[in-house]
Amino acid sequence: MQNRETHHRISINIGFLLVLFLAIMLGSSGAVHADSTSEGYELLEYNQSTVVNKSHDYDVTLKLTINAPENLNTVNVQLPNGKFVLTDVEVAGHDSRVITDENGNESVRIEPKGRAFKKGEQTLTVKYSILEYAEKNHANDMFYYDALSPNWSVPIGNLKLALEFPDDFDWSDLQYFAGQYGSQDVNNMVSYQVRNNTVTMTGQHIPANFGITFKAQLPDGYWKGALDNSWALQFSLILMIVVLALIFLFWLIGGRDPRLKKTREAYPIEGVTPADIGFLFYGRTRIRDVAVMIVQLAIRGYLRIVEYQPKKYRLVRLKEPKEEERFIRTAYNALFEDVYEGRALDVDRMGVRMRSVMKIVSDSVESGYSTKDMRACTAVSRVLRVISILILAIGFSAVYMLADTYAYQTSSVFTLVVVAAVTAVSLILINHRFDNRYEISRQAYRIGMFWYVLLYSAAVGFVSYHMWSNTDNLMASIGIFAAAAVAMVLTLFMKSRAKGNAALVGRILSLRRFMNRVKTDDLAKDSLADEDYYYEMLPFALQFSLEEIWARKFRWLGTKRVDFFESKQVGNTMERGDGYKNTELIARDLKTFCRTVESEYHNVYGKRRLF
Repeated sequence: MQNRETHHRISINIGFLLVLFLAIMLGSSGAVHADSTSEGYELLEYNQSTVVNKSHDYDVTLKLTINAPENLNTVNVQLPNGKFVLTDVEVAGHDSRVITDENGNESVRIEPKGRAFKKGEQTLTVKYSILEYAEKNHANDMFYYDALSPNWSVPIGNLKLALEFPDDFDWSDLQYFAGQYGSQDVNNMVSYQVRNNTVTMTGQHIPANFGITFKAQLPDGYWKGALDNSWALQFSLILMIVVLALIFLFWLIGGRDPRLKKTREAYPIEGVTPADIGFLFYGRTRIRDVAVMIVQLAIRGYLRIVEYQPKKYRLVRLKEPKEEERFIRTAYNALFEDVYEGRALDVDRMGVRMRSVMKIVSDSVESGYSTKDMRACTAVSRVLRVISILILAIGFSAVYMLADTYAYQTSSVFTLVVVAAVTAVSLILINHRFDNRYEISRQAYRIGMFWYVLLYSAAVGFVSYHMWSNTDNLMASIGIFAAAAVAMVLTLFMKSRAKGNAALVGRILSLRRFMNRVKTDDLAKDSLADEDYYYEMLPFALQFSLEEIWARKFRWLGTKRVDFFESKQVGNTMERGDGYKNTELIARDLKTFCRTVESEYHNVYGKRRLF
């Protein structure tokens, strides 16, 4: 039941993160332009001269003749808006600054030298340059120019547009579209003529929000020297190669465990108790280690575990553990302080005692493995893993930005932060689950890893798809995804143990492999098929989450009378402590007991797992 609850909680949490991530990444909103209002002056003449250069950039000079009312202190001139670079904005004879509204539209705000513009007719001159990007379409080049933006909010008395083209410009496809919010018949409003590579368009009484756009399809390669961001694709691939190379280098420097010869272990390793496992593997003593130590004391006859209600336990004090190690004797006495032999202690009321026992066990175990040679994780490998996760997260965020740069788009800072954060968080979760793989069941490990890898894949896949959609280069996107997979695996194995710790943990893992893989027939051949051996190894099976696998190997071998565990539940017709029990039932009972001890401790001291 607890496994199902844990898996359900993991699924809910990771599902929520995936939904949130996909909603943020896939959600998009179009730009909305606010209704334009009159700027408070009369625009008598709109005279714009544009020089179209062969390098696909335009030099624009705009002269506005206005009739200024009294106390006019600002004039806003709408600037072009599109996928290009707008630069060198200048206003002759006045103070000015470029501003951006809430919809991303740019305009230049012109202010007089004095308190206000002089009343009456006057001319304002604005100059700027438009730098177009290189064409991505290899079939042809395009000329597309909004000579008069539809966002222009002031009616125009007299209009004059002059576009000067290069000498070799192809006139065969030059068209113009004009009107308010779309093309319409405007022959009675504007007219044009072509002379000496220059198109001149004139008109009168032009209303607000009246746009004029020129368009022409040109031969492929017509534009020479335009802004080209193709480098962004190559740079993103180089960046991922550098990130992957750095992580691989970190793994070589400090991320590999010492290479040691494997041994075959079939018995508890001398000097290693079940209480030592947590510190040897993870560098800390866990409440689980103490719970398994209590089970070991019960198996050896120093206490009895009584289940008086479902998942409600009492510990009955029996004989003193005089033959155990000193710290175990001290922990036993701290657990049963003021409890006489034969008396019981309720598990759900021993929170303070458990904290004392935890401290005794933790201090003793840690002092026994205090040398640098026995560290579960070297400081170098821990730092290198953190750095690897950070540079990988930042690298993917940079690749996303480079994909936008390739397509001449501006990346959202929020999106970049979310990509980096989801990548880092998912990697941390994957590494945490991998590091703790020996203390959970295989099923729980696989379910957790599935969700965490799915979250990581969502972040990586989003970046890879974004690169593909912007560059139309599938192989580059696949390469980025593959590099992400390799980098993730390298971070998993980045954690390195000190040599002494690696040697001892290697022997413990050999014992775990033996317990997991040995067959019942092999146990019988090695004279290990007896109940004493089963119970001697059972605490280690609980530590390795192999209790049921270990129990099934002894299913048909028979076990001795179980006198260290009793189940006297109200309404239960069988008191399981009074008869023989099969090995699997014993394993499940003790597994439930250990989890209950952990839960009670975490409930008292508020230490719960989120994932």
